[in-house]
Amino acid sequence: MLNTVYLNCYKVSLQLKVHRLADFFKVSLSGPEPEFLQLQPKQISTILKYDTPDKFIWLFKYGCVCFFNFNSTETYRFLTSLESIVGKVDFSLFSKFNENHGLNLEKPIQPATIQLTLGLYAMGLAKSTELKYLETKLDSIYDRSERLVFDLQRGLPKPFNHVLKKIILEIVKLQLTVINDLKILDRPQKYDDLELKKIYNSTVDFYEFKKRFEKIQAKVSNLFEIITPYQNLGFYHQERRLLLWEIVMLVLFPLSRILDLFSDHFIPKILTLFHFL
Repeated sequence: MLNTVYLNCYKVSLQLKVHRLADFFKVSLSGPEPEFLQLQPKQISTILKYDTPDKFIWLFKYGCVCFFNFNSTETYRFLTSLESIVGKVDFSLFSKFNENHGLNLEKPIQPATIQLTLGLYAMGLAKSTELKYLETKLDSIYDRSERLVFDLQRGLPKPFNHVLKKIILEIVKLQLTVINDLKILDRPQKYDDLELKKIYNSTVDFYEFKKRFEKIQAKVSNLFEIITPYQNLGFYHQERRLLLWEIVMLVLFPLSRILDLFSDHFIPKILTLFHFL
C-alpha cells in the first residue's frame, strides 16, 4: 500500500552550528566537516515531549532544515526549541524561502528507506531551498551594481569605495557557498548504490540544479563585467590591498574545490579587478 508523505524544508538562518546540535542530541557526526545532521525519532521526542516513531529531521550547515511528517504546530515548536541551542531562528527567512516535496512510499515505512532514500530527497530539497535564497540575493547584488553604475555616470558617489568592496565580497561569499557548501554539481560519495544514484540524479533533474548553476555563473560573469571598468576609481592603494587580502582569505579556505570547479572562470575575473595594484 502506498502512502503519500511530505518533506518540508525551510531556510531558518544563514548557518547552523551542526557540531553544537550534535553535542546536544548526542549524535555522532560522519566527519570533521559534516554537511548535515539527521535526527531520529528518539531525539525528536525529547523536544516534542511525546513519541514520534515516524518523524525525521535533517539540519544542514548552510541554515536549511528539512522535516519529514511534521505538521505546522510541530515544526514551529521544534524551531523555537532550536533557538536555545544555536541562537535565534530567522522567521523572515523561514517565510520567504521554503519548499516541499511529496513522495509515495510503501506503508509501513522501512528504516532503510528513511536513512537512504528520504535522506537523498531531503538533501535535494535543502539544496533547492538554499539556491532559491542565493538566487534572490544575487538578484539584489545585481540591482545594486546597476544602480552604482548609474550613479557613477552622474558623478562619483562618496561611498563608492565601501559599496564596491561590499559587492565584490558578497559575490565571492555567494560563490563559495554554491561550490563549497552546496556542492551543487557533486553526487554524495556515500550513496554508491545504483538505485540511490538514480534517485539523486532524479532530484538534480527535478530541481534543475545544472541549469540554475549555469544561470548563477552567467549572472556573476555579468556582474564582474559591470564592476571591472570602475575598479580603479576612488581606490587608495591601501584600500585595494585590504580588499585583495580579504578575498584571498575567503578563497584559500576551500582552494581545492575552487580550483577544481572554477579556476578557468571565477579566479581570473577576481584577479582582473586588482591588476592595477
